[in-house]
Amino acid sequence: MYQLIDYLNPEGNIAITQELNKIDFNLSRIVELNQNIEFAKAISNISTSAVTALGRWIIVYHSNVIDNKNTAMYFLDIDLDANLFEDNKVFPSNIIDGIRKIQQKYSLIDITKIDSVELTFAELHEIVLKPNLFSCKEDSIVLKTAERLGAFPIIENLKEGDRVKVTLVDERIMVDKKEVIHVYAFVHFGGHSKEYEHENGFIYIKLFDLHRNPERIEDFLVLVEGTSGGNFDRVLFFEKFSKERLN
Repeated sequence: MYQLIDYLNPEGNIAITQELNKIDFNLSRIVELNQNIEFAKAISNISTSAVTALGRWIIVYHSNVIDNKNTAMYFLDIDLDANLFEDNKVFPSNIIDGIRKIQQKYSLIDITKIDSVELTFAELHEIVLKPNLFSCKEDSIVLKTAERLGAFPIIENLKEGDRVKVTLVDERIMVDKKEVIHVYAFVHFGGHSKEYEHENGFIYIKLFDLHRNPERIEDFLVLVEGTSGGNFDRVLFFEKFSKERLN
């Protein structure tokens, strides 16, 4: 099961999302937490908090009833010290009590046997292919993304007889004063002949945070080749996305 997040700390044991659409998606897949939230709403008109366990994660939901912009969903590694949250007053006391109860319950369980939940930075419209490798098949979103990154004029049209066109683009954004690079492969499938009529459309494949996931470059290349049906010069491909070339 995948759960959508926006932030993961460097240690990989605390994650957060504050995007309401992602929170709604996550909650739709966790029946017990939804039930806890409804119960909490029934007894409070100020704020709502609920906690449950999912895989190796303790999930905390917190929302201000008056202003849902303050809604957040936390994912806490089950081995984290609950005193950390108490000392920093991150959560109300009832939630910290709930965290401790879950930890006591799971203390004798082999966590590797229930480690069935993946946290991902994928967007709602993206499909998770592998960790940090996503795709989108919705033409309108693919084209908007291509236009935002300056790739639209390249993939917009195909030459007569062409079946497919692929262009590679890197996106640079600043996160916590550090540059993060995502790599996109935009693919335009032809539909200009009866033979390939069913393939008409667009797709992108995205490698999330290249510098932190360099081991995914090979997987990215394989997926692009498999999707487009073409072959790339591997030396040139890896050179294009090397740290030296991108810096």
